[in-house]
Amino acid sequence: MDLSQLIETDWHTVETLEKLAHIEATAVDAINLLFDLSNKETSLKQKASYSFIGMFQTVLADTCLSLDNRLELLQQLEDNHGMSDIIISAYSRAMKAYQFRGSLRTDEEAIKENQFYPSSDQANNYWDSVIDKLKGITVDKDNPMNEAALEAIIFRLQEQLIEGSSNSMLDAIEEIAEQNGLSDSLREKLVPLISDRYQLKDDVFKRVNNLLEKYYPETPEGELIALVVKAPWVNVMTATGQYQDISKSKAQELAARFIDEKVDWIQHLGILLQGDQRQTFAFAEVLGKKVTNRDEILKAVYESYLEIDPKIHNSAFVMGFIIGVGDDEFTRSAIDLLISNNATTIHGIRAINHLNSIKAEDIDKCKEIFTNKPSLLNNIEYVNLSPLTSKEVIRVTAWIKDINHSFALQLIWELLRRNNNRWAELKDHLNELLWVNKLLGFRTSINSSFHIEDLIISSLKDDPEPERIHFLTKEILIEYQDYSMRNEGIVDRLLHHLFQNYWDNSWPFLGEYLSTRKVQSNFGLNNFLNHYKFENSKLYNWSKLDSSYPVIALKYMRIDFVNDEQQRVWDPIALKLVRENADIKEVREVLSSKFINYSIHGISAEKLYEERKLLLEKLNDIESNEFKNFLSSLIDRIDKNIERERVDRENYDLN
Repeated sequence: MDLSQLIETDWHTVETLEKLAHIEATAVDAINLLFDLSNKETSLKQKASYSFIGMFQTVLADTCLSLDNRLELLQQLEDNHGMSDIIISAYSRAMKAYQFRGSLRTDEEAIKENQFYPSSDQANNYWDSVIDKLKGITVDKDNPMNEAALEAIIFRLQEQLIEGSSNSMLDAIEEIAEQNGLSDSLREKLVPLISDRYQLKDDVFKRVNNLLEKYYPETPEGELIALVVKAPWVNVMTATGQYQDISKSKAQELAARFIDEKVDWIQHLGILLQGDQRQTFAFAEVLGKKVTNRDEILKAVYESYLEIDPKIHNSAFVMGFIIGVGDDEFTRSAIDLLISNNATTIHGIRAINHLNSIKAEDIDKCKEIFTNKPSLLNNIEYVNLSPLTSKEVIRVTAWIKDINHSFALQLIWELLRRNNNRWAELKDHLNELLWVNKLLGFRTSINSSFHIEDLIISSLKDDPEPERIHFLTKEILIEYQDYSMRNEGIVDRLLHHLFQNYWDNSWPFLGEYLSTRKVQSNFGLNNFLNHYKFENSKLYNWSKLDSSYPVIALKYMRIDFVNDEQQRVWDPIALKLVRENADIKEVREVLSSKFINYSIHGISAEKLYEERKLLLEKLNDIESNEFKNFLSSLIDRIDKNIERERVDRENYDLN
């Protein structure tokens, strides 16, 4: 087959080659062409690569080639083109031992019949060959693909030991470890396997355990990396049904041993202060509880931070250590030291959260820092202000408000969540901060407005004065003008709350706005009002207050319902409003819209229109000529819609 004959931009080219890979005469050529497409810069490259790699998985591969033939093909590709990432990826897929996925071809039985299904022995021999191949590349120090081959082995290690050729995989790991040692990545994959979760076969379990014991780190630095910095995630279920974090326990045990044996671990402190850290917090917490030279360690932490790029700093160690010490005097000395340098300021700010009994001056001394860099406030968003007097809370949040208004409210909200008894002392200050223009735009660091919503509801419950409700309704309307995923939750929920609890002071204000605005296009507001379940009686009573109100009232009324006899009938209040206002053109337009538009779960609206026609006919007794003409025209439209829906239903039934 000639690649030039393929249309490289035709999206169906890959599917065509997959079908050809199921035919014995064309299978090899088809897979070769997929390989070529995988290495050409075309729109099909990614799709062809995925398909090529999938040809080598043990089960459900889109090919009729046997496993031996697939190995021969990979060797030919390597001989002709050299070893490459995509060939390594194919070998990696070949080691896949469970959770196979294949293409769905229910309409192509001939293709399905040609798909190769290996026996258990064939699969194991296949895996043995692939593992041996990748092992050979890995241990060849001169092979430029040795790292890629090792990554493939590591990626499939667990599933091969559990479901695949465990002995071959362990043989390979042992040979690799003999030459290069047991890498952190290999250890990370092996350690979880000796937990109860995986239930390895006895012989496999013993070999894995022996391997880990043989290559246990020989230096404190190695132990820190293996058991703390890059500790694997291992959880087991205890006899009581609770999960135990084994990795955390190992890190804590290591800290205790380092102290008992007076191991000089501080010289390796730098590796605990940067990048990703897994069990460093737990390790440092034990140190904080047991060491006597805590000031020396704090000084070493500070000096080590100064030698590390701040972009890769990690606070896990210093936070764990401070919590372990558990002494506010020490925590304050740590804060003072850390905020003294721009490179370590953020760690000092975070330490404020771990004061057992915070004082106002603990936050006050960071005022200049927060003023110069407001984003640092986010690091104390969950600080517990309960130990502060209400006067101190008011003073501190007053200056924080000038930096980040929303954050000041968030601190008060967090305090009230812990102790709602503080409401009476703080409510005047809170209301002063809360009831301001654009209050619905306030957000937390994670783009949440729940604290604002909760404070508004609490404030209204405490004092539902009409002016406050009017103000909130106005702010909701302003926010609806910029309706988006950012604010849809808070405005919808607050408007619902106002309608449910403060109807008499919220709806009249909103209704007046709806009756006077010229432009009716406001998606967010319209969407809410159209889905809110209004009480017809309340809308009707309000509609009597002004001649422009009936139009708005009818728009949001439920005009009919299905009674106990399964008959669609008029809602009596809606019918009354229509009869009383039949001479108003806008009322007739709303009525027309309600009877023409529909939303159903089904194929045809024929029955619905027939029921609506019966409802309309009950309005024949309205004497207004203008309304009679309108009604006649509307019924004609309904008749046409009934016929259209009937035809649609019949055509659907024919299909």
